[in-house]
Amino acid sequence: MNKGRVFSFLNKPCEPETLKFTLNAALKQYQMVSLERERVENAPQIGHDLLFHIPRPEPVARIVLYREKHYDGTGFPQDKVAGEDMPLGARMLKLLHDHAFLEGEGVVKKRAFDTMSARTRTYDPVLLEKCFMCFETFLTNAISAERPVLPLVVHELQPGVVLVSDIKTKGDILLVAAGNRLTEVMISRLHNYSNDDGIKEPIYVQ
Repeated sequence: MNKGRVFSFLNKPCEPETLKFTLNAALKQYQMVSLERERVENAPQIGHDLLFHIPRPEPVARIVLYREKHYDGTGFPQDKVAGEDMPLGARMLKLLHDHAFLEGEGVVKKRAFDTMSARTRTYDPVLLEKCFMCFETFLTNAISAERPVLPLVVHELQPGVVLVSDIKTKGDILLVAAGNRLTEVMISRLHNYSNDDGIKEPIYVQ
């Protein structure tokens, strides 16, 4: 499993620099042009091929090959392997990778668990439950009654604060839902929205 995690990034040079987010495209449902999609879908196969002929890492190569495939068999590579026929390490890496991605995007604690649980065909359901059982503190509510709620304007926001209220534009478009933890990237985007369309203030955070 550890080797699979390390070698799973062998294919990164094969991915477009401008598409560092594309392995999460299924999560965010962005549409890619055909060439970009082909390069991303081929990345696991390239990583597998780089490892396969090295003595003894064949099981690791299979983990790399299937690390982005969904539990129901959809996704890539496009073959008939699905469910428990997929390597255990690949199923675990898919789950942990997406978990870390959500956390990095500011989707914290039980909200991340609920988000991933709603993707009923993406993850091994048994592993999903066990994964979050290993992170009991992760499942606790991000918003605490023990911390004060602060009303802030956009330029006062700091990375790490948790939203108590939704952030919406003045046109009532939802940008970030309550319960998310703000990151530097998210705050930068909010500054851009504030300059262009305007954002409703104050924003309540902890």
